[in-house]
Amino acid sequence: MIKELKGKLLVVANNTWNIYNFRMHILNKFLQEGWEIFVVARPDEYFRYLQGIPNVHFIPLNEIYRTGKSPVQDFRFLNELVGIYKKVQPDLAIHYTVKPNIYGGIAAQWVGIPYIGIITGLGYPFIHNGWLKKLTSLLYSIGLRKAKFTVFENEEDPVLFTKLGILNSHKVISLKGCGIDTDYFSPRPKTRKDKRFIFTYIGRLLYDKGLQEFVDAAGMIRKKYPSAEFWIVGAPDQENPASVSFDKLTEWVFSQQITYFGNAKDVRPFIANSDCIVCPSYREGNPKVLQEGMAMGIPIITTQTAGCRETVDDGEQGFLVEAQSTEALYEGMVRMLSMDELEMQIMGHKGIIKATEVFEANIIAGQVFEISMAAVNGSQSILKKLPVSQQVRTNAS
Repeated sequence: MIKELKGKLLVVANNTWNIYNFRMHILNKFLQEGWEIFVVARPDEYFRYLQGIPNVHFIPLNEIYRTGKSPVQDFRFLNELVGIYKKVQPDLAIHYTVKPNIYGGIAAQWVGIPYIGIITGLGYPFIHNGWLKKLTSLLYSIGLRKAKFTVFENEEDPVLFTKLGILNSHKVISLKGCGIDTDYFSPRPKTRKDKRFIFTYIGRLLYDKGLQEFVDAAGMIRKKYPSAEFWIVGAPDQENPASVSFDKLTEWVFSQQITYFGNAKDVRPFIANSDCIVCPSYREGNPKVLQEGMAMGIPIITTQTAGCRETVDDGEQGFLVEAQSTEALYEGMVRMLSMDELEMQIMGHKGIIKATEVFEANIIAGQVFEISMAAVNGSQSILKKLPVSQQVRTNAS
């Protein structure tokens, strides 16, 4: 007997890499609950992972350009989305990343589809004040205007959105990131046997992630602690204005201040062989790499800024330092180097506990599903069930 499907969900993001790396646990939750899923994204090598999954359909986007600023191009993207929404007629749409949130929201309004916007981080426009921030704020306010709920991955971004007048706070919910699989990211022994102390940065190579401060602090540390090493895992993001150039990356490598490993599909060996995961970012949604490091029992250094300070309790799972300060980052690293092995183990264990209790993927997926059902049913009760939403409204007032 064929099981009757309960509804159709449309999930829109800028590429399938984003879906595969951050959203699969949410898709699995909907599948378990009997929903049919349509993934709408620009195809890349990761779309093959969606093939063969029962009740999952992939619809490629042809007109999305992540950082394009052409109104004509954006109109073509909007028109493409409207055509997809009319054809699929989903019961709910969930939008991720900037342009899908803006133009997906407009398309859903035109077609009459209930939708949720999920803001995973504010990125370049909100770190660098200027005309782009004003334009992005205006477009967000249009795209999110009729969203059933707007969901953020930290508590500070929704406060900023309400203060800027982008959103009305009564439909805002804050979650603790996108969730991580704590079975996949679990403690494992180091494969190296040497006495080096490894600080590791994992992520896109952006100046806004604090890469310059990381490299400069590495040079300062190595003069005093020759056994310390600094690893970078990731690649430049040439579509982002804050991307580190290949020339600058080459300069860093040949200065011997850092060891560069390029991009890695599986970061677990790098995390496991590190003594400290470092994320000196200027602003984040809720850094997944820090959650992964904590889940694997590795102490953290990150910054006193939106998203980052929610992940780590200073002195518990790691240390918080001032953002955009090489000196503060250097001092945090010295502090980490001064800890004995038992202190490091205790700090790592506290990270495992928090990752399991707060950031576990199944917890976040369950919350997103509850929010989605509230959106479909027209209920506002979810706002009372998730207490952080009340704090967001209080802070915004």
